[in-house]
Parts: sequence; structure tokens; C-alpha cells
Amino acid sequence: MTIPQIFSLLEPLDVLRLARTTKALRNVLMSRTAMSIWKQALSNDELPKCPDDLTEPQYANLAFSEHCHVIVSLLCLCHGHKDTNSGSVLSLPRHTHCFMGFSC
Repeated sequence: MTIPQIFSLLEPLDVLRLARTTKALRNVLMSRTAMSIWKQALSNDELPKCPDDLTEPQYANLAFSEHCHVIVSLLCLCHGHKDTNSGSVLSLPRHTHCFMGFSC
């Protein structure tokens, strides 16, 4: 059995965690050639089909991340906070806004 075949047997959260362990694994699992791994991993779970406006890794992150995406997105839109590396909305731990004094 090959590494991609083994990764395809994992749950989406496990693939997400693997992608976050090292830069090398991140580069492999975030490449276009690895999308079949993500698709298979997502099909191993009983999630609805991945929305057309998200990639499979984004969908896995949205479904399984421990961060509150809605609150952070609203805060960042209201206060102009962006990730300087990617230009995307910052991902902060759940309820961080309560401690940072943000209010819209």
C-alpha cells in the first residue's frame, strides 16, 4: 500500500492534522495532486458534498477546526484585520474577541 492510499483511508481531521505537522507534509497534502486524498478522506465521513466555493482542505478546516470562523470573519471585516501572509481572514481561537475588546 502506498502513502497516498494510506492517507486516503484517514478521516478528514486526521489529514488536516497531518498537513499541519511539517512543512514537507503540508506542501504534499496541499498540492493539486493530493486533492484525491482529501476527496476520499471527506467521503470517509458523512459530510455533505464539498461546496463549490471551497477546496477540500478548506472544507475540512471549516468542518473540523476548533476555531469560530463566523465571529472571526465578522471581526476581521469590521476591524480590517487580515493575515499579512495570505491576505485571508485571521483564524483566532474561539471567543478571542471577548478578550481583545472587539465590538462592532
